[in-house]
Amino acid sequence: MSDVAAYRANYEQIARDHLAHWRETGVNPWQSEVHVNAMGIATAQMVINYSNARDTILDAGCAMGDLLARVPDRIRHGLDFNADYLAIASERGIVTACADIEDMPYPDGMFDLVVTTDVLEHVLDLNAAIREMVRVLRPGGVLIARTPFEEDLSGYLAPEYPYRFAHLRRFDEPTLRLLFDRIFGMTVVEVVRVFGTAWEINVAARK
Repeated sequence: MSDVAAYRANYEQIARDHLAHWRETGVNPWQSEVHVNAMGIATAQMVINYSNARDTILDAGCAMGDLLARVPDRIRHGLDFNADYLAIASERGIVTACADIEDMPYPDGMFDLVVTTDVLEHVLDLNAAIREMVRVLRPGGVLIARTPFEEDLSGYLAPEYPYRFAHLRRFDEPTLRLLFDRIFGMTVVEVVRVFGTAWEINVAARK
């Protein structure tokens, strides 16, 4: 099995486990509800701050559409490659597409804002994923990325950890600034950390 095929099969298993737990308990199996809610509020507020009502926005790696459910007055598109996630997102009124982030089925400059949450640490090809998000963003539009902050990745290498592909890289503020500013020629306009120096970081960069 190729790395891409193995990665996709791995992600499908993660999604199945996530949805099975969520349907039984109503909560995320890997994060506390306090954490999930704090992250959702912080990122949704950035989406509100950097877009207007009726703007067209994309959540790249939307899963069930939890973030987009917080901004119902935008024209909401969600992309993921798990059909079960997308079925739930569609029920929430989100226009969905089943595809890889590295090869999105949208024309150049379609979106006023692109947001991606807890995705960049997972993707196989980081630069390809960001390149696509920048491509579908209009000139002057904003990309908002949320990632874990200075995460200890050692647990993902433990023999007992159930998934081969999970978090594949670690981010801090300078890494994200260099990535968006120097590599992709964007302008970082805001950095927001939630829970101080731990947990997660939101970065907004303008194209």
